Amino acid sequence: MARRFDRNAKRRKRINRAMNRIARKSRKLKSKVQSAKQHVFNLTSDKLTDGEYLLLSRGLKFIPFPSTRAAKINLVKDFDEFARKMQCKYMFSGTDDDIHPFRTKSGFKPNVQSDSLKTYLDKTKLELTSIQVHEYYDNLCAIERDAIISLRQNEHIIIKKADENNTCVVMNKSDYINEGERQLQSIYYTEISNFDLSQLQEKILAKVIKMHNEGRLDKITHQFLCDTKYHPKIGRLYLLPKIHKLDKQAFELIKDNGFCTENIFPSCRPIISQNGSPTERISQYVDYFLIPIVNTHATYFRDSSDFILMMEGLTLPDDCLLVSYDVTSMYTNVQFEELITAVEKAYSQFDKTNYKIPTPPTKHIAYLLRLVLENNVFEFNSKVYKQIIGCAMGSRCSPSVCDIRMYEITTEIINKFPHKSRILYHGRYRDDGFIIYSGDENEIHELFAIANSAHPLLKFTYDMSHNQMDFLDTAVYKGARFLEKNVLDIKTFIKPTNTYQYLDRNSAHHPSVFKGFIKGETIMYLRNTSDKIILSNMLSELKCYLIKRGYEDKEVQDLIRLSPIPR
Repeated sequence: MARRFDRNAKRRKRINRAMNRIARKSRKLKSKVQSAKQHVFNLTSDKLTDGEYLLLSRGLKFIPFPSTRAAKINLVKDFDEFARKMQCKYMFSGTDDDIHPFRTKSGFKPNVQSDSLKTYLDKTKLELTSIQVHEYYDNLCAIERDAIISLRQNEHIIIKKADENNTCVVMNKSDYINEGERQLQSIYYTEISNFDLSQLQEKILAKVIKMHNEGRLDKITHQFLCDTKYHPKIGRLYLLPKIHKLDKQAFELIKDNGFCTENIFPSCRPIISQNGSPTERISQYVDYFLIPIVNTHATYFRDSSDFILMMEGLTLPDDCLLVSYDVTSMYTNVQFEELITAVEKAYSQFDKTNYKIPTPPTKHIAYLLRLVLENNVFEFNSKVYKQIIGCAMGSRCSPSVCDIRMYEITTEIINKFPHKSRILYHGRYRDDGFIIYSGDENEIHELFAIANSAHPLLKFTYDMSHNQMDFLDTAVYKGARFLEKNVLDIKTFIKPTNTYQYLDRNSAHHPSVFKGFIKGETIMYLRNTSDKIILSNMLSELKCYLIKRGYEDKEVQDLIRLSPIPR
């Protein structure tokens, strides 16, 4: 009997294959979205769409590939700037290479004085105009492109980078405004009805012109401070959520679910951006004279590299205590007058022979600093505020000014401590300090009792251990090397809240950016880790996290292998 022919069999097979493809894509998308939620903290009660999670997980530094419509025009513009710089390099070669610290970009276009250079530039530009521009593949899928539009149109949310982290944090706009206004109702700020920017600008210009007439400013610095193309504007306040301060259970809950199931909102770090404000440039000018003073402080170290070098040079007793401390809200808890007095004292006693530009008298530095501190005006939620205590975290000279005052305070505290001879090492980076002490824990409690009574507003929090202490991006501990040579071991410290949201490999950055990023991360691990076994494990973890972010296995391995070990 002949087999019966099923007319619909092929059709059913096609449908099944299509259904299977859809199911595979759905499972793959679900897996990608679940992975993306690890990099996005949604503190709103609303769920984001799959496309929004995927888009935000790429990070706030991600660059979508641009349209190629104006590629040739932009290419020629970039080449014109490149040609101008080459002509300047040729024209001014052999002259003094020292760049003035306040040199402004002039846009000067020199006449070409070399036929060879002119021929090269003309031929190169001709080749660029005839180059074929190919379409790039889109590094965003369709739902991610839609997500850009939906997030941009959503007026009920705010997206910010987390404090001390690269994680994207999505917040309700109302919660964000309430947190900002809560902080602005403190004793450090006051609301003002209006502020005359032009009046402040005139006051600054009058002082700058007077200093120039007295011979206290050179021509280039005078032009920098009096730039007519520079249109000042009011500062602005923005907040960075401290998700690392969240309760561990709440942190894991948001990380796993991708959204906030309860009414949770972390504390935020206030940043007052003074970019474009009338005091921005005089703040930069004052900071130029204060940085060398800070560098001479006995407790100063520049960064983690400096700190590690100091630890490497110390031979310590077996029973030494490791202590770290933090100055709570250092920037906002110091009065204007004490800051100005501290700077006046430090600047007047400092040797000024190594500055490359004319040094102004102490009274001029103090006057300009007072203008910066007393005119820290900014906008938040369409209201204008003024800071009346402390420095703005966002002003150019604030770190140096606070460092000078904090050095005075910590020196005074140490001098009052009856067992100061037992302090084997004391270093400080901004508001974080590290002490190695040869004594018992009760004496450390006594030290910080003195510290917390030294200033009416500044308070110190501290932690101590006989074995290990986390400080900045390092963990200092007594390991195998300490048992053998009494030199502390060091390893890279990674906060538990780190989501490893590295720069996405599909971003439209130049290839050298990715190479430099991997190399920089590798050098940090090499520099911060003294144990070879721990280092090997950390580099393996780094490689795994980079591969998850779209990097090729061979690309990562080669760059890790070739990265130099810093000494």
